[in-house]
Amino acid sequence: FDLSKIFVGLVTGFIACWAVFEKERIVFPRFFNYFVLFILLHTLITYGFLFRKEFVFGFEGQTVLSDGFMRQQEAAGIIVLRRFLLVLFGYALASIMKNRRHFSCLFAGYGAGLTAVLFLGGYRLIDAGLNEARVSGGFLDPNAFGFAGMTALFLGAAAILRNDLGRLARISAAVFTLTGCVVILESGCRGVMIGSLAGLFWMLYHIPGLRTKFWVAAGVLLLAIAVVNIAPRDFPDMVRKRFDYERIKEDGGAGRTFIWKDYLKKFPDYSVAGAGMARAMKVTQYSWSYRWAETHNNYLGMWVEFGVVGAVLFLAGLYQIGKRIALRRVFETQPLFGITLQGLFAAWLVMSLFIDSFAQRESWIILGLIGSYGRLF
Repeated sequence: FDLSKIFVGLVTGFIACWAVFEKERIVFPRFFNYFVLFILLHTLITYGFLFRKEFVFGFEGQTVLSDGFMRQQEAAGIIVLRRFLLVLFGYALASIMKNRRHFSCLFAGYGAGLTAVLFLGGYRLIDAGLNEARVSGGFLDPNAFGFAGMTALFLGAAAILRNDLGRLARISAAVFTLTGCVVILESGCRGVMIGSLAGLFWMLYHIPGLRTKFWVAAGVLLLAIAVVNIAPRDFPDMVRKRFDYERIKEDGGAGRTFIWKDYLKKFPDYSVAGAGMARAMKVTQYSWSYRWAETHNNYLGMWVEFGVVGAVLFLAGLYQIGKRIALRRVFETQPLFGITLQGLFAAWLVMSLFIDSFAQRESWIILGLIGSYGRLF
């Protein structure tokens, strides 16, 4: 059963409520809004005037994966509509979340939803070579599976570090945090693992007071011990193989360095105007060396699709979002909550170096949550 169809319906209803009932519809900083307006205009020009025939709906083919998985290759029309649906979802989430209850509903709903998908999706394996098996749960992509785990990890941690939640809420947050860690490990996604570690180190570095640092570090250590004992025996060995230096050097990190070189070689073709939304792979269609694939880097992907103006506006928007959360954290009554959200943002920024995260649902949950930060108390 395809749960993503339910998500589309629920998100559409959520956006409709935001558009009809919410008075303050835009809470993101200025340059991020400029970025969204720019990509909207860029996409209208791309498919309204330049490449009309490419804007079709349906599926262009399918890819056979291991263990009976089938991944359908979507046409440009579906990809574009889904991306803008997620953008609107991020704006709606940022506007509607205004207090502690809203945040509690978000973390509880997300954690429960991820757990439900795990049970409904079953224990699905995807062959990763060298006798490795990456679990994807109810997701087709192990990277998306790991990204969901990272989001659950930091949402749960943010809930635990708040001092106004009841015992049941804290227990639920601890369970969802543990679930997120197990999901990250079982996904085998190195980008998510590196991003999660970067976010945790950011948190530990910025937490005030040695005593508080000690207790948080002790909690992280206990969580790691619990994850190692809960995960199947073969997964620590799988993670070790995934981070084997010689192997990464040989295959370029699952081909990422080769893919990046392919795109950089074609830099003059897209550096100014960009190739257009959902058209990044057109750039290397006839010149790829390792395999024909997406950029596997969110920042490079922005430049490939939207050119120099889009890339600069995207980075400027992210800078303003990061600056906003840093300034607001100084004046709040629960600094650990804000530090955890900063850790989540840092984890997302680092993870985006290895994954095209712009079109992922979790990216807009994170951006929406951070966009609403400062109004949650």
